[in-house]
Amino acid sequence: MKKILTTFILCLLAFNGISQKIAENKVDEFKGTSIVRTDWELLMKKGSAMAYNLTTVKYRFSKIDGEKYLDIKLVLNQGEVFAVREGFELIFLFEDGTTSTFNAVYDVVASEGGGATGFAGSALYGANIPYKGNFSDLLEKTIQKIRIYTDEGYVENDVKSKDSKLVAKSVELIEKTVAKGS
Repeated sequence: MKKILTTFILCLLAFNGISQKIAENKVDEFKGTSIVRTDWELLMKKGSAMAYNLTTVKYRFSKIDGEKYLDIKLVLNQGEVFAVREGFELIFLFEDGTTSTFNAVYDVVASEGGGATGFAGSALYGANIPYKGNFSDLLEKTIQKIRIYTDEGYVENDVKSKDSKLVAKSVELIEKTVAKGS
């Protein structure tokens, strides 16, 4: 019985491992714009909901007519209002000591539910921020830390190795997926 239970648990862990999928793959019928997007994934969680200082960073990758974006959903300190100006930086620090900088595409102000990807957090203030940058480092290197600049300063935290691997898989997936109908 122990052997069967152990095998079952190992199978669950294997199937629940690192995965990423395409959430949207279409060509807009009105404009002819090709759109490919991955699922949202959690990259960083810092603080505690009980202490009202929880900060979360979720991400997905988008490719719109061949232009690639790193979309970030940020909830700062359990719903604090903040803004990210065009050009503000998101910086990845890699294990080898190098960095890669992404820049916000346009100004964004936190709004109610703006950082939510579902019902959880839909009453908190947050923002959905598109960034542009060099995606090749995310494929080739292991992310150690992330720093995101806002008008309130910056938020910074370590990134787990498994989350760094999922980022790489997401970039790989978005790179090789072609919009359906194009």
